[in-house]
Amino acid sequence: KLKVILTSLRDAISTLSLDTPTKDADATSKKSSSASTTKATAFSLLLVSELASRGVGIALPQNYNTNNAQWIISLLESIRSVAGKVAIDDVAAGDANSGYPAPMMAALNAASGMAASACSASSVLGNDLDSLRLLLPMEDETVREAALDTLKRCQEVNDGRFYTLLKLAHDVYSSETENNDSSQMKKMERRQRYMQQLKHHFNTIAYANYLYGATNFAKDQPPMWKRCLDAALENTSLAKDILSTANNSGSGSTSSSSTSSINNYKSYQNSQTILPLQNMIRIAQSKGNEKRIKELSLFLSVGYSGGVQERLERMKKESSGGGGGSSSSATVSSSTNGKDKEGQPPKLNQQSMEQLLTTYYLHRTSTLVEMEDFSTSKTLLDLAKESLAVCDCPQDVTSENYESYLLYHYVQVQIEYLTEESNVWIDVQRQHRAMLNRRPEGGSSPFGSKGGGVSIGIGSKKAARPTATTKEEMECQTRSQVYLDAWNTWKSEPSSKVMDLLSSLALRDAVIQLSFLSPPTTASLPAKGWYASTDIVQDCYGSLLHQVEWLVEIAMTAQRHNRGKKGGNTAKEDASRVWQAVLSFVSPLVVEHLHPLVTAGNGDDSNATLLNTTLRRLMECCSEAIVSASWMCEPFSEEKDDGIYDLINFSQLLSMSYECLIKCQEQRLAEEKRLSEERKKETSVLSSQDKYSDLEKKELLQFQSALAALMCRMELDNAVNGSEASSELSMNALTAAARKATIAATTITKSSLDLKSSPSLSPSSSNAKFGAPYIQFLSAWSGMYHSPWPFCTLGQARTILRNAREALSVAGKVWGRDSSSIIEKLMLDVGEADLEGSLMGGFKNVSEKLYRQAMNMLEENEVKLVIYGSIKGMLKIHCLLGLAKLSLSSDSSDAVVAEDLARNALDILLSLDSSHHDEQSDSPVLLCMYAWSVPSLSQLSHSYHICVSRQLVADACIRSSRPEDARRFLTDAVKDFPGNFESAFALAAFHLRSMLSNMDDESEIKKTRTLLLKAAKMDTTKPDAFALLGVWYESSQNDASRAKGCYQKALAIDPSHPVAGRGLVRLTSLEKVPSFCEHAAKRNSPVNGWAWRVMGKQKSRGEGDDSTAVVCFQQALRCRDIQTPGSEILGAFYANPTASASSNNVCCEASETWAELAACYRQLGKYSAALRAYEAAYSVSDGNLSPDALCSWAQVDLDLGLYEEAADKCAKVLSLKSSAHVHRIAAYIEGEALLFLARSCAQEGKLGACLSYLEKGITRISALQLEEQSTKEHYCEVKLLGDLYSSGNSLPSYVFAAASPLQDKQQKDKIDYFSREVENQLSFLMKGEQAYTLALELGKEEDGNEEDSKMLMAAAATDLGTNLLSQARVVSMALGEGSGGGTQTASSELAMQSSQLKDLITRSVNAYLCAIDYSPHEASAWCGLGCALIAVDPLFSQHAFCRALQIDASLADSWSNIGLLYAKSDTEKCSEVLDYLTQVEDTPLMWIGRGFLLEKTSRAWKDQDLAREACLTKAADAYRAALQIKQHPAALLGLSLTCRRADPRLKESNDLVYSDLVDHASKIESRVSMVIHQNMTGEGNIGASYVSGLTLIEEGLNRLNNFDGSKSALIMEAKKAKEALNARMISKNEESSMQRSESEVAQCEMDLSVSMALHEEKTEEFPYDSIESVTDQAPTVSSSRCLDETSQSRNSCNILDEARNNVFLNPESGEAWLIFASQLAQELPSEINDITMLSSAKIAAKKAYDLLHDRVVHATLLSPKRQTLQGKSIEFSDVSVVSSLPPASLLSQSMSLVSWLEEAEALKNGDNLPVPERTFASLQEAFLLDPLNPIAAASLGLI
Repeated sequence: KLKVILTSLRDAISTLSLDTPTKDADATSKKSSSASTTKATAFSLLLVSELASRGVGIALPQNYNTNNAQWIISLLESIRSVAGKVAIDDVAAGDANSGYPAPMMAALNAASGMAASACSASSVLGNDLDSLRLLLPMEDETVREAALDTLKRCQEVNDGRFYTLLKLAHDVYSSETENNDSSQMKKMERRQRYMQQLKHHFNTIAYANYLYGATNFAKDQPPMWKRCLDAALENTSLAKDILSTANNSGSGSTSSSSTSSINNYKSYQNSQTILPLQNMIRIAQSKGNEKRIKELSLFLSVGYSGGVQERLERMKKESSGGGGGSSSSATVSSSTNGKDKEGQPPKLNQQSMEQLLTTYYLHRTSTLVEMEDFSTSKTLLDLAKESLAVCDCPQDVTSENYESYLLYHYVQVQIEYLTEESNVWIDVQRQHRAMLNRRPEGGSSPFGSKGGGVSIGIGSKKAARPTATTKEEMECQTRSQVYLDAWNTWKSEPSSKVMDLLSSLALRDAVIQLSFLSPPTTASLPAKGWYASTDIVQDCYGSLLHQVEWLVEIAMTAQRHNRGKKGGNTAKEDASRVWQAVLSFVSPLVVEHLHPLVTAGNGDDSNATLLNTTLRRLMECCSEAIVSASWMCEPFSEEKDDGIYDLINFSQLLSMSYECLIKCQEQRLAEEKRLSEERKKETSVLSSQDKYSDLEKKELLQFQSALAALMCRMELDNAVNGSEASSELSMNALTAAARKATIAATTITKSSLDLKSSPSLSPSSSNAKFGAPYIQFLSAWSGMYHSPWPFCTLGQARTILRNAREALSVAGKVWGRDSSSIIEKLMLDVGEADLEGSLMGGFKNVSEKLYRQAMNMLEENEVKLVIYGSIKGMLKIHCLLGLAKLSLSSDSSDAVVAEDLARNALDILLSLDSSHHDEQSDSPVLLCMYAWSVPSLSQLSHSYHICVSRQLVADACIRSSRPEDARRFLTDAVKDFPGNFESAFALAAFHLRSMLSNMDDESEIKKTRTLLLKAAKMDTTKPDAFALLGVWYESSQNDASRAKGCYQKALAIDPSHPVAGRGLVRLTSLEKVPSFCEHAAKRNSPVNGWAWRVMGKQKSRGEGDDSTAVVCFQQALRCRDIQTPGSEILGAFYANPTASASSNNVCCEASETWAELAACYRQLGKYSAALRAYEAAYSVSDGNLSPDALCSWAQVDLDLGLYEEAADKCAKVLSLKSSAHVHRIAAYIEGEALLFLARSCAQEGKLGACLSYLEKGITRISALQLEEQSTKEHYCEVKLLGDLYSSGNSLPSYVFAAASPLQDKQQKDKIDYFSREVENQLSFLMKGEQAYTLALELGKEEDGNEEDSKMLMAAAATDLGTNLLSQARVVSMALGEGSGGGTQTASSELAMQSSQLKDLITRSVNAYLCAIDYSPHEASAWCGLGCALIAVDPLFSQHAFCRALQIDASLADSWSNIGLLYAKSDTEKCSEVLDYLTQVEDTPLMWIGRGFLLEKTSRAWKDQDLAREACLTKAADAYRAALQIKQHPAALLGLSLTCRRADPRLKESNDLVYSDLVDHASKIESRVSMVIHQNMTGEGNIGASYVSGLTLIEEGLNRLNNFDGSKSALIMEAKKAKEALNARMISKNEESSMQRSESEVAQCEMDLSVSMALHEEKTEEFPYDSIESVTDQAPTVSSSRCLDETSQSRNSCNILDEARNNVFLNPESGEAWLIFASQLAQELPSEINDITMLSSAKIAAKKAYDLLHDRVVHATLLSPKRQTLQGKSIEFSDVSVVSSLPPASLLSQSMSLVSWLEEAEALKNGDNLPVPERTFASLQEAFLLDPLNPIAAASLGLI
């Protein structure tokens, strides 16, 4: 029966195998319709085979493809009945199943495996993601219920095999029916992942069945083992597909699982392939098939390595706290799986699918369990080596066998790599478990034979290793030790055999050989790189990548280990050896393999080979290794037994690495663009948070740092090696490299900012690894062959230098780089000295210190620097010349010292051969020696220093007033070097400078021309001689044509030449200049600032493009010819040779550029930037700005409100000699500034200062008009004069008391009789009227623009009307307008009474009407007309205001006036207008109007005092708000009258303190407001004067009532003591006092009025009288008060006791302590030896002062009780809250009493010292607080 069942199963499965899908897309689509049936049928057959293994057979339906539901139900019922029975093939059952033959059992397992394989294959066939295919027809409810019942039964009887199969069917159904709410794309992705997992599960079942049958029943049957191997290979592919899908990187298997070839070798990297391969090899050995044995042994070694990798993954997860399984493998150790916490097997429903498959399928085979439990990483690696030893490596590699050739070497390297990784992770796991178990780290390994092998004991080699606390730290420490052990192994071997120790050397050579192979003829592949896309080559690339990283890490570890150790030569030798090993491995790979891939074929083929990430990373890593090696090897040269041999010349390697990195950068950008586009398609929101992983950040950061270093280095290499034929070309290339390096070093890229979050590497350490900052420093500095720091500002240069120093420091600390290179340190010191000494803003003292420090270092290390030859001499020369420049540029320049230094440098230069590089051709080529590495650059450096030294000597001679010595020196230099261009040119330049200083010497002029022509003929490639020839023609011959030709010739050679460029600009119109200026600006030159400046002028003045002009001026200021022309060799010829003040022009060019930049900023509205630019211009020019710039600066100050500064600058301009136009502008700006200052002073109450400013401005403008006849061009000045005069209306009339009276009788007749002050004020305003009238006449003059004339006349007429209205206001105030009191003091009434007032108003109305006629849309004229008519015709006035608002609704004056007009008649409209005014402008009239309305509202509360009080309080608040904006007289008067209002009913017992405080505060506020009002108005308001007088009377009465007689006693006592002391001391100390007074310094104002008695020495006893008699001597205030005080004095004991009791009751009351201290002071006897009472009085007085002072500093707030009226809510203002401050008089009394008692105590102790300054200052402060304090006044000698 079983045989029949097996036969039917075989036939059914064979039928299914015919439906196995092909890879053809069309064939797959045709068969997709039957995919569901095929899969379900295969699964049914799998269940039937499982039933057969239980000894139960079930007949298959004739047409089983229809998936009959009834048959499925009967199948499930059979499963329920046999669930839990022992399988007939179970070998563990022993003899129970011995009746079945082995072949039949093998066939049974084979049938089960074939059915499972068919399920897996049908999953491929049914890969239709629109509908996941079900294993059972679960859509039938009956079938579903039967399946669930069967699943439950299997769980009850613990039948794991049936349970696993049924759970798969159930999970498929659940996956199909759940999560239907997700998007279609996510649903497809989820289904694809699940289908891959399902295929993997079925394939695992197939593998387990094949393995079980082959192991137990068919050991010698190759087909069974072949099926098992195929299932294992397929499983590996499926696992990788699942991993790829999970990582979102696509899926796809490598090759077909049915073919065991090199193409699918990756499928053998699985421990499941080990047993099948072992048995297949065993069978082949029995047959003697050697070829098959070698082929299978190679794959078996791959399988062993795969098993080791699986164990490594488990160890990593265990160390990180994860599980012990791997998702990529179904193999799980039985010793660690299948047990719960109590050691019992878990239930079936508690296990995952992987656990079920492992427990009930895989672990049926005991051989597999034994292999997993007892094979360790070490044993597997040993077996892999044995298997590999059986194989034969092909002798010759061809295009046909290259894969097997590479595979052999790849496996070899992988075994070594896995051996190291196993050792590392075994030790990490040991440390991790020891930490978890709290065991010492050095104990024995906790591992047995299980878990991966025996510990190699890495940790025991170094007991002092710091303890690691995390897995990452443990791994890092362990790897470092491994690297160090590898290096120690290398050290023990000779240098020639170091490379032989590398196992990957053969793999590298094998990969290199691929470059020389031709592609197979059977395929159309590119000639180069055709092999790069194959899997084995990519894996070899990955292995080589790891090897390169491993070598670099060994080098870094060796460096760090040797850093700081003694025996420096040995450490250097070790570092050199390890880096040579790195380069020896990497160099052939780059030169012979990687670089040809980059440069092979066309661009498309090249790009195609680099699409793979592994190859790109290998290129990057190799290039980074070369760059890092070149940087790390800089500081030293290697030593050997037979002497010193040189480092490797990296030029070729660096060039190739550069090309590789550039190609990699292109690929990175393309890949990033592609990924960005994919992210945009997936989601609409892009997040950069997860853009890079930590590893990717580290790789990208190192790539960018290496590329930056390599780019700068290649620029230098190209400059010094690519242009040897011409030093000029070399200079251009070096200049371009310096500019690029400056930009790169000072610019932080966005990617660097993003990568700062990398936890494993920082940007600074990455840069230090490759030396990018130091290389950029050398290029940006370039001070050894031309002027240093050509493109850097001071801040940029300091940043570059700081980064370079940091790179050297970090390279030593982090990477172990040797830091003993003296040359590198010298270069940094000299570079810093150059930037501090030559760049603007540097510290000259620091520069000098660094130069001398460098010279001392050169002398101290002379022996060490011997290998560098004359480099030491050139550095010394550079330092000497730098010191000479500092001496000449210092404020106290020492020409003698500078000359000695320059001569010394020149002598050393002459002793050096300019071709000294030939002697050093075999020396190490270091970065810091680029200046001497090639002949052209060496010659350039030599010539540059000679030229500088000669120029410095000549400059020193000239500054020493020895021009003849300078001439002689330069002449001798020409004689010594007749053919030397620099010498000839220096002499010619000297003669030209002499000629420019004395243009009368004809012989000098001719000689200069001869020398310049001779220099020009010597070297026609040098532009300097032609440029100076142009200067000669322009200055001496005035020949513009020839001068222009010479300048053009010089510019043709060097388009950025500063002298020629400036000369051609002078001789060319501005329209023709930009062409050659743009060409010069494009040059990489540090002296093309003249071109940028001219372009800025043209953009600003010609095109009006101030934004572009700003950029041009900024570029100009960065150039040396603008910034520091004095430090340039030709700087003396920058100025115009025909100008009289040429020497000043050179110094002012930078300031003029700053001023031009500031003008552009001002035109752009950037006033703050303009102000800073002008300040820079002033600083650069040493305070000698041009008058034009000062005027522009003053205008900016005026715009920013800096009126005093603007006036000062204009005054300075007027004091200088300049054109009349500039004087006129300066006078106008100063007049405006003075006008604004006057208005500001008027607001602050500085009325006298206001008038002074007005008079000063009037004087300035009047003087300007006297110089020239007034024309229409002077309209602005005349109008400003009128504004100055008209501003006098804001001053009270008494300010004009000292002014001269009006002399014009005609004008005097127009003025009614007033006081002199009023007459003077009217006279002042009339002059403004005259100025406006003149301005009106000037505006009428024809100028061709009628509209402008009308606008000017309208403005003048408006101002004229305002002036006349101001005069009318002065007259009205003089007549008592607004005084009240029942008199007719309204403006309308006064106009009827005074003809003068009426005439002024009429003329004002006519002036406004005239303005409206000229410009009907002049809103201010309509507003003024309304103001003039408000007293005559209110209705017309209202119309005028409305018309003004129609024209300009934002005019605040119109809103204010119409609001006040409505205030008299319509309160609601007034309130509405004030609301509109609030939106327009914050003006005081708005709040004054609201206060006025609140006062009117308070009248409605006649009978409600509290309500009326609330309204008046709010009115006071409104006036206060108005005063916060401006001190308006109306607001002051309103506040003075409203703030005194207080309801007497508030003075209840609980509000008594508050009422007293608020009454006192309101009195002070009222009085102060009234005083300020009277001061501002000149007491013109009679009613206000009456109120002011009443407040004065009230204040006097309060002082009389508060007068204290005890104070008078103290006053008399103090006064009497002073008089007695003066009488006794005057005769004794008269002489010494006079001597002291002559030597003392001047006192302040208050000190001058104080008696000198306090400063005398006290030698006599202080006279005391009794306190009782003091009371009788006090002045009488009132008879009743005197009697009361006399009685109190007689009962002083009672009074003292009462004061003491008051202190006890109120210990925190300062008033109580003050009374107590005063009483104690009165009780002091006149003569007493014990000073106890005096000390008590002093302590009490200090306590009183402390308490009162604390109350002032920490004031408390009091507020009244809230009260309401019936039906009406009454609110108080916030101002009703008052501060509980003590009166100033109390604090003053306490201070004076303390000072008086201290003085008395000093006299009691017999001290003869003068009064301490502290006591004297305290008395002064007390007197300031209360000028009526009698004690302070008496003590100061004022009474």
